[in-house]
Amino acid sequence: AGKKITLKYEPAPQYGTGGHDVILNGIKASDSRYSDSEWLGFLNSDFEGTIDLITADYIDNVKMRFYNYNRDGIFSPSEIEIYGSKDNSEFRLIGGMRLANLADSNILDANIRIFDQKRFRYLKILVKKSSYAAEYQKNQTEKYNWLFVDEIVIE
Repeated sequence: AGKKITLKYEPAPQYGTGGHDVILNGIKASDSRYSDSEWLGFLNSDFEGTIDLITADYIDNVKMRFYNYNRDGIFSPSEIEIYGSKDNSEFRLIGGMRLANLADSNILDANIRIFDQKRFRYLKILVKKSSYAAEYQKNQTEKYNWLFVDEIVIE
């Protein structure tokens, strides 16, 4: 509680009605629909957010949720990188993972283990949009690459 996030890219207006901090409020978005105010939706862009933890602390895991519904142009991300900083100026990579496209699942729960066990006040989270969208949509006239991000949990 009390954490704030600053986003580099704004969510689409129709998928950001709950505000930026909705992804830190402890409430999970719907598993069956992406139109509720708990999801942040980004069209054709990555997600990059910097979280101020208020005080420096040790981080073991970062958990995130993503919506995945390829028929509507919503794809799971291809990669997540977590960076830590003590001063919000110099960041270093402290965790990450590559992901495969999940065509058969609506929800992707990602658990990123932090390998650098130092105290950090700021976390920068970079989520790279799907690299699978172009292949999936190669024969479609309208092409979308939506990235839907839900709750971020820091442990």
